[in-house]
Amino acid sequence: MGKRSDFPRRKADDYATPLKGVTPVLPHLRAEGIVTFVEPCAGAGNLVAHLCRFGFLCALPAICATASTP
Repeated sequence: MGKRSDFPRRKADDYATPLKGVTPVLPHLRAEGIVTFVEPCAGAGNLVAHLCRFGFLCALPAICATASTP
């Protein structure tokens, strides 16, 4: 999230990743030969689900145990 956002922040910056934010990245991941990835702050798992739907494998979906919100 940007520093100049004017909307209310969610606790622990818990924002769901929309599919439209993932699709532009797919060609770049494929061009680099990336097949597996790690998601250290998976939250509800949206990003993991989107990428897995396109054939990528999440080696470690983790939920951040601690998060700080200013």
